[in-house]
Amino acid sequence: MKTLFFTLFNYLLRHTVAFALSMVITIFAFSDAQAQVPQKGERPFIDISSVPDEAVEPGIIRIKFKKSAEQLLDQNKPTLNAAGIAEFGIPEIDALNQQFDVASAKQTLEIALRNTKHTDRHRLWGFHLWYDLILPANTNFRTAVQAYAAQEKIELAEPVYKKELLVGDNAQITPLNPSPDNGNIAINYTPNDPFYSQQWHYHNTGQQSGTADADIDLPEAWDLTKGSSQVVVAVIDQGIEYTHVDLAGNMWSGTGYNFVNDNATIIPGNHGTHVGGTVAGNTNNGIGVSGIAGGNGSGNGARLMSCQVFIEGGSSGGFEEAPIWAADNGAAISQNSWGYTSMGVYDQVALDAIDYFNANGGGSVLDGGITIFAAGNYDASGLWYPGCYSGTFAVAATNNQDMKSWYSNYDNWVNISAPGGETNSVNERGVLSTLLSNTYGFYQGTSMACPHVSGVAALILSLAPGQLTSAELKTILESSTDDITSLNPGFEGMLGTGRLNAYQALLLTQDYINPLVPLPPSDILANAASTSQIDLSWMLNPDNDPVMLAYNTTNTFGIPSGSYANGAAISGGGTVIYQGSATSFSHTALSPSTKYYYALWSRDGTYYSAFPIQNSATTLCGVVTLPYEQHFAGNDFPQCWSQTSTISDRWTVSYTNNAGGTPNEMHAGWSSGNGVSRLIMPPINTNGVSSLALSFKHFYDDYGTGLNYKIQSSADGITWTDEVWNNTSGSGDNSGTVNTTVVNNSGAITYIAWVLEGNHYQFDAWDVDDVMVTAAGTKTLNLTVYPQGLYAGGGTLAKAQNESGDQFPGNIADEIFIELHSASNYNVIIHASAAAPLHTDGSVSITVPSSFSGSYYITVKHRNSIETTSASAISFAGSTISYAFDLPAKAYGSNLKLSTDGYGLLYGGDANDDNVIDTGDMSEIDNGASAFATGYLIADINGDGVVDTSDMTLTDNNASTFVSSILPYE
Repeated sequence: MKTLFFTLFNYLLRHTVAFALSMVITIFAFSDAQAQVPQKGERPFIDISSVPDEAVEPGIIRIKFKKSAEQLLDQNKPTLNAAGIAEFGIPEIDALNQQFDVASAKQTLEIALRNTKHTDRHRLWGFHLWYDLILPANTNFRTAVQAYAAQEKIELAEPVYKKELLVGDNAQITPLNPSPDNGNIAINYTPNDPFYSQQWHYHNTGQQSGTADADIDLPEAWDLTKGSSQVVVAVIDQGIEYTHVDLAGNMWSGTGYNFVNDNATIIPGNHGTHVGGTVAGNTNNGIGVSGIAGGNGSGNGARLMSCQVFIEGGSSGGFEEAPIWAADNGAAISQNSWGYTSMGVYDQVALDAIDYFNANGGGSVLDGGITIFAAGNYDASGLWYPGCYSGTFAVAATNNQDMKSWYSNYDNWVNISAPGGETNSVNERGVLSTLLSNTYGFYQGTSMACPHVSGVAALILSLAPGQLTSAELKTILESSTDDITSLNPGFEGMLGTGRLNAYQALLLTQDYINPLVPLPPSDILANAASTSQIDLSWMLNPDNDPVMLAYNTTNTFGIPSGSYANGAAISGGGTVIYQGSATSFSHTALSPSTKYYYALWSRDGTYYSAFPIQNSATTLCGVVTLPYEQHFAGNDFPQCWSQTSTISDRWTVSYTNNAGGTPNEMHAGWSSGNGVSRLIMPPINTNGVSSLALSFKHFYDDYGTGLNYKIQSSADGITWTDEVWNNTSGSGDNSGTVNTTVVNNSGAITYIAWVLEGNHYQFDAWDVDDVMVTAAGTKTLNLTVYPQGLYAGGGTLAKAQNESGDQFPGNIADEIFIELHSASNYNVIIHASAAAPLHTDGSVSITVPSSFSGSYYITVKHRNSIETTSASAISFAGSTISYAFDLPAKAYGSNLKLSTDGYGLLYGGDANDDNVIDTGDMSEIDNGASAFATGYLIADINGDGVVDTSDMTLTDNNASTFVSSILPYE
């Protein structure tokens, strides 16, 4: 309903002479009361076994109950028993509380939940189901989290991850003494604040060896608006010095809340005060510095709501409460210059709170809130939360020459860059703003870049209050930047769309609210139809204005002006592919596995909509050709790779190197439940290829028995066949480089999958990296093997029989299976053959990949003989390898029976295939003999086609000497 209201408002504003304010208020109030289905972003799996201890707050974990436990929780608030242990009145949870010595259990979002005006909305979001459990500081958080997560009534459990302010390591506090400025003598508005001329980030004239105009064009923007008290910015940070002479006039009426101490007493801090001053320090009041949305000096700038989550030099907390509280109290912008101390971790409840603010923030000036976050100060890419989260608007930092600040994080999830400064060599190259005790100073950091964006967002809303959605606000910010790509080689696509430009953002906003500028079209959809076609559809705007569609292979589009022919380029990016009044278009002749970006404008005469609506799609995957390799270097799931699971998706991209490669790698984490989970690589063109050589690095972190981890192949991606590399959990960790073959499904195309099958609770993690697939070149392995039951003397074998005669044609006596095992860890199977023909002279030959050049144990398996392994690891250095199991000394543990004529034989009689010859086998044979069983049967030990006393005799003789397999490391 809120979206409907704003669409109606914009339409009437642009196309109706009069619009009753009372109608606006009535509709808005009605819309705000409607319940919303919570919309949440991605929640990638976190493998807590890989999380370092220093990333986690000790002595606390969080749990979220399932909604099915709601009534129990409403009726039984946590209490302490006589031993001082917290109890919920839920036996299985109370038992864990006892086990982990839980001294306290309180609602995680207790402060936010006190606002009973929004109780229904809070419960819809499940906020009442979250609890903090306080336990001894030395508790193993991994054990505790896993124990609670396994409970039926618990939806999830997580540790609490450490956070930090994102101020640069070399930030300097520099109190300044006021000195007169030049006053209002420039072409554009110039405030009378004495330190304004040192705020190069607003207006760069080359101060401190900077580049002129490497700034946010703030004086030009101030000619359009200087901020409005209607706009409330929640500064989630240290406390703001609300009595500061340059801030007091623009503080929110309620000041804010101290979430660390759970009271209304704000304890000011330098960082929070500095951030607040950038957003909306009092401008043109003749004192100190200027703020971006600070008004004209009369205290009419944007309002600063101090949401304190850090105490300077002290503790922190309330990160998951502040956004909810801010949204419920009318904030439109959530300003966040903090992040997690470690990469790849996040608190689920904190992301829930961000999503809540985005859905319910905005106050009276914006449809939905906008959450703006600093990208981080580690000079690194990777998943740095919360900035990398899709629910945030992430800000990287630039210096006074429009280059990436030396410390700033960068990645494809960054939305925009803004001045963050650099104080490591010259203080004055930092960002100048307010500090404690009515002082001022220069700081550096993405912490300083972020409030520039929040301040400009406040200017946009001051210019167009109640006329934008949060998505439109983001589009304006991203679409109005200055391109700094050429100044930052190596960071293409990693610093957002460019450096923030306040003036261009306001011009774009003016276009949007200009009644002559058409409304944009809506609901553009882009779907891949094939490897070479993407189908697009959309809705025209309410005036049914015609549209213009453009595409690009990067997400860069210029601003159209004038007329275009189809195929023409738009200055700044994009190629026109359609113009007209249709609502669909098929883009053809495209490349496979390629992402295409689309922008769609409405057009009315010479006017285009202020900005386009956009979408993207990737053409369907083509068949990849050999050789193929994938090193998982990006942060996103690899192009054309996929996963399936009968439980829930297990595979994610992880910034770790557990498998032995370099970050990133693919990571699967444990889960409760039985099922099958596959990581599937793109289909490979195997036309004319009989087998594939597969190499990959991996680390399997074992836990217990009940799970297979293996390689499978498929000809269609639907029906899967086990390949030779197949392992069972419960045997310990498994790691290293795997070289194996894929021999099944070698038709026109072949799919390969890494597979977890069974109880997914029985492992901790499986990491895979550096995948390589080639057509298998081969070398030959020649063996000599004599199964005891078929031995006919003189180094020959009788042919296995069935009811009608010979089971196999020609000189084939039977079939046998061959495995190659690691020389250093016999449990690791390097290669396993399909059934190979065993000839009457005892010879058998298979091919193995030519890449096999090390030493391997050779194990032979016959259908009713004891599994037998070579006496030692055999070198595969040559193109032909030969080995004869013809004497007891040739078998590991001398585990061959010596025949009367001097040949070594595989012990026969293992009728139940358990690698032990005992009464169990004799029972199998006895049952077959009693039934007069005939045919090619495992119980037919001597292979004559009949199960009878001769089979029993051979088996009994071996059972009496306690024959079993003898394998390395057993």
